[in-house]
Parts: sequence; C-alpha cells; structure tokens
Amino acid sequence: MKFLLANKGISTLIATGIFIILFMTSTLTMLLIFKNYVNYFEAIREEGEFLVNKISERLILEFKNSSGNLLIYAFNPTTKPIIITQIWSSHSFQIGEWVVPSQSDITIQTNLNYSEKCKVVTSNGNIFTAEKPITEIPEISKIGKWYVQWYDYDFNTKLGESYWYSLSFEWNNLYYLDYSRIAFNASANVTALSSSIKITIFLATGTDSARVIIDGIDSGWKTGKTTFHVEKTTSPGTKHTIILLYRGSPPIGISINIIDADFTI
Repeated sequence: MKFLLANKGISTLIATGIFIILFMTSTLTMLLIFKNYVNYFEAIREEGEFLVNKISERLILEFKNSSGNLLIYAFNPTTKPIIITQIWSSHSFQIGEWVVPSQSDITIQTNLNYSEKCKVVTSNGNIFTAEKPITEIPEISKIGKWYVQWYDYDFNTKLGESYWYSLSFEWNNLYYLDYSRIAFNASANVTALSSSIKITIFLATGTDSARVIIDGIDSGWKTGKTTFHVEKTTSPGTKHTIILLYRGSPPIGISINIIDADFTI
C-alpha cells in the first residue's frame, strides 16, 4: 500500500513537473512572439517616420563660382532642419555635415572646383540640384506655385517633377507615363490671411490615399473615397509650408481647397 502511494506521489510530481515545463515553454513562446510583433511594428513605425521625413525634405539651392571654387547658397523652406552630408561638383565630392535650419538659409564655401554639374545629398538620401527659374511665364512665377515631385507608388524612385499654379487643383483624368500606380509629393509655401488655415482634401477613388502635413499638424494617411479636413491655428502674416502626399492608381481623382492662405514667394 505504501509502495502504491509512493508511486502515486512520484507520478503526481512528474505530472506537475511536466505541466510546469509545458506552461513555461508556452509562456516563453508567447513572450517571444509578442516581442517579435512589438519589434516589427516599431520597425514599421520608424520606417514610416523616415519615409515622411525623406519625402518632406526640400532645398532651394544656388551654385556660384567663387574664385574658381564652388559656393552654395541653400534655403530650407520646410519646418524641420535638413542635414547636407555630401556636395558634388561634376565627379568630385566633399563630405561633411552642414545643417540648414528650418525656414532659414546658409552659405557653404567648398574646396571643390566649380562646374555646371553640381548637387547635394542629405542625411536622408535625397539628392537636390539647383532649381532653374521659369522665365517663360514671369507673371506666374511671381505668385508662387506648388512644387510636385513624382514617385513610384512606394516613394522609392523619383520619376520627375512639375509645377502647379493654383491653391486648388483637380485632375480627374491625369495619367503619368504607363505606371499602374503612382505617387507624388506636392509642397507649397503660403502666408496665413487670418488666425487659422483650413485645408480640405477630397479623394474620388476608393483605392487612393492622401496625407496632409502643415507645420506639425499631420492628418495621417486617409484611404478611400472620402473628404477630410486639417486646420492650423496661426496668426495673419505667418508663413507655413503645406505638404500633400498622394499615392494611387491613375486616373488620379483628388482636389485640395485651402482657405485663408495665399502663396508666398
């Protein structure tokens, strides 16, 4: 009888031990899965922030000949500092770290020989060259414009750029090349006309997405046939940069309406 009780006690201990091992194993597995999910979503968040920062960058550059060397005037119209890490003149380059503050300009004196083919590279990997003035339409160039950069759907490859000369644009049958899906980043500098700037976006197609950013106010990506609004509290005469991000399938159906703001040069 004692032998049976002893065996029963040992069996109970073994079963308890197996249960504890299985419980700890399953718990550890769940913790590892949860940690992987946390790491994955954190990576997605960081990638999204990097993408927004990258496509929000813009530099207005002027390259000058200074006694044979390249002199750069750089203006940053956006709300975040931009770091220039490389300067190229033809096939020669100079590496450094030049910070262009938000809505400010700097002058960079390089030790590179001046050439007609100059560019800069930022810490986010963007490449900028000098923007040529539009002399063919002087009456339009004086009032400002939307600066539009065209990309593939994932914003990985820049396809080109264009300019739109209105605070409101709508292209229900706009196609770009032969791409089945397309994206663009449109930015404009505006001056507030009252105590707030009101922005309304309309998306005509259920599969398209858009996002508006104005000085820290971010609508986030909105998808589908929808209308959404963004409002920025400000004061009359204050300058702001509006950024509109879009991706979808041509024909493009999107319109933007901005109240109490006008272009600034």
